[in-house]
Amino acid sequence: MAQPRVGEMVGRYRLDGVLGSGGMGTVMTATDTSLRREVAIKVMSPALAADPAFRARFDREATALARLESPHVIDVFDHGEHPPGPGGAPYLVTRLVRGGDLDSLLRARGPLPLRMAADVCAQVAEALRDAHAAGVVHRDVKPANVLLRDPDERRLFAVLCDFGIATVTASTQGSAHPAAPLTRTGGVSGTWGYMAPERIDGGPGTPASDLYALGCLLWASLTGRPPYTGGEYAVADAHHRAPVPQLGGDDPLARAVDRLLLALMAKHPQQRPASAEAVRAALADVAEGRVPGGGPVTSTGGAVGTGGTGGRRRGRVLLATAAAVVLVGGLATGVALWPRDDDPSGGRAGEAGETRGVDGSGGTAGGEAAPDPGADLNDDGLGDLLLQIGRSSDAQRFTFVSDGSAFLGPEVTAGTRGVPLRGDVDGDGLPDLVVVSRGDDVSQRISVELGTGETVDSTAPPIALQQLYTVVRDVDGDGLDDLSFWGTDTSGRLVFQTGPSLGDGEFGPREPVGLPDLTGGYLQPGDFDGDGRVDLAFVQQDAGRTGTVQVLLRTDDGFEAVGDPRPSLGPRDLVLTRTGDVDGDDADELVQVATTQGRRDVRVWQVEDGEVSDGAWFSGDVPPEAEIQLTPALSDVDGDGDDDLVLWRLTGEPGTVALDVALSTGSSYDAAEQWATWDCRPVCNNPLTVVSPTV
Repeated sequence: MAQPRVGEMVGRYRLDGVLGSGGMGTVMTATDTSLRREVAIKVMSPALAADPAFRARFDREATALARLESPHVIDVFDHGEHPPGPGGAPYLVTRLVRGGDLDSLLRARGPLPLRMAADVCAQVAEALRDAHAAGVVHRDVKPANVLLRDPDERRLFAVLCDFGIATVTASTQGSAHPAAPLTRTGGVSGTWGYMAPERIDGGPGTPASDLYALGCLLWASLTGRPPYTGGEYAVADAHHRAPVPQLGGDDPLARAVDRLLLALMAKHPQQRPASAEAVRAALADVAEGRVPGGGPVTSTGGAVGTGGTGGRRRGRVLLATAAAVVLVGGLATGVALWPRDDDPSGGRAGEAGETRGVDGSGGTAGGEAAPDPGADLNDDGLGDLLLQIGRSSDAQRFTFVSDGSAFLGPEVTAGTRGVPLRGDVDGDGLPDLVVVSRGDDVSQRISVELGTGETVDSTAPPIALQQLYTVVRDVDGDGLDDLSFWGTDTSGRLVFQTGPSLGDGEFGPREPVGLPDLTGGYLQPGDFDGDGRVDLAFVQQDAGRTGTVQVLLRTDDGFEAVGDPRPSLGPRDLVLTRTGDVDGDDADELVQVATTQGRRDVRVWQVEDGEVSDGAWFSGDVPPEAEIQLTPALSDVDGDGDDDLVLWRLTGEPGTVALDVALSTGSSYDAAEQWATWDCRPVCNNPLTVVSPTV
């Protein structure tokens, strides 16, 4: 039998889209036509369905999940065979968690801030506590098996899934020994990078081996990579012999995490913590800014790497406890608060819109998709800033208006569900806002707030792409900004789709636009050759926080690579990427802002005569109080035709954010000067001084 396709029925479930596929089969979104709810359905590959061993593994997952009741363990609703009877393939129906998995998030955004990583792992520890209490050992704890309900929220909500190789212990089976794990002959089931030494030796999975994997998960959350890398033999040997990796440094919370790593990743099971509950409590303390067993501390909270070099905090922001902040600036429309993507742009500052997962819930991820330069919100010739905090019905917008030498405001207005992206979709020269969110029926809900004050609402079918990001830029060169999306297909290949603007606030059907064969990294939109059509920068970063930049110019047939990939900034503690016309030549440049060891560097890439060149525009000391750095914005705040750089930091006053501006001279940036301060405590819920700077 063939693998079921979108639109077909499996039992009472209508298949709506593909979430992913792997060796066991395909995971799809579906609608329960009886209960009228969205679900996820895993259908075993027909090639494996005839194998009794793999059917047993599939049944084991259903059995293990059915016995568990935990807020952080995936709920199982149903299971069966399709078609019923001999020859059918097993399927498993679970709750649909649309935010993607932790592995995808780390690949797109880089390492998590320390306190956020501790919080996510505390939730996984709670899931393991409940599983172990029910006699279930997971045996494959890793980032790909940690689902996230909404990666754009300030606090990530984690759900442990994929119990396909779990074992059920004697106390709940009525036998004297744990259930035998399913492996191929002579093999070990699990994932090498997260496997305890005793399991590599062929020993059974135990609660202690799950805790070892949790330690590996904690390290991966903090650094973006597993604790040991290389070939299978090298990784196996490292689990047995290599020292437990450490963050290093003098930060009290980082030292506490180092102690947790030493305990969780102890080589001998008896040296590890006594229970998952003890680990959960310790991680929860770190997530709250407390040293386990001690009092609160002020932590840098960054994602730190080996030896205290500081893992890169790609585009995460820092507005304390807000759920998401969007910057609509000159060349910058972006989510600036991390409870959301590091933009994949090196720190993603996603200025594009985003849509995390396949639901199209507006946001930005991957590199930012910058709107047209010069977001002049009051038509006075000066670039302004618009921030939105939150993405739900209680969201608020904050408008900062430039008077040429300072920001006035902010003016506060009601926000909207989803992230607003700036563009000119009707060609009247006035800034419009496009908001994409998920409708109740999984469709995309599109709301366009035209500069004339009119609002146009429409819907579009969902997009079956993973890690989906929204772009509002002119793709076809007709002077109207189109609504586009980029993301990855099930093979990890980057895909770009666009719906042309119809000029009235609505968009035509989406069509794919040809891309070179690209995997990994993220796309940063911008008009780099000045022809009025969007181009793309493909930015890749490796585990060592170095990488390359490749410019893709728009052609009649798609996007075509220009020149050879050039080295990107790195390694750095923090790298943020944006696009804007910083030299006033009517073409966009790619701008990367890097901060490391108390200094800030700004590098600009531009396309000239078909070649990509880059140069340093600024290097200077970062003020001592600049502990928190929100996603930078590019906006022509002085009205001289080139985009200036707006930077954010905490001042010495509780809960106060400073807006600093580095004016562009056309060939460099001047030293940053303070243009405004903003007390964000009324909307941030907590004083910034007691919140980890990277949260």
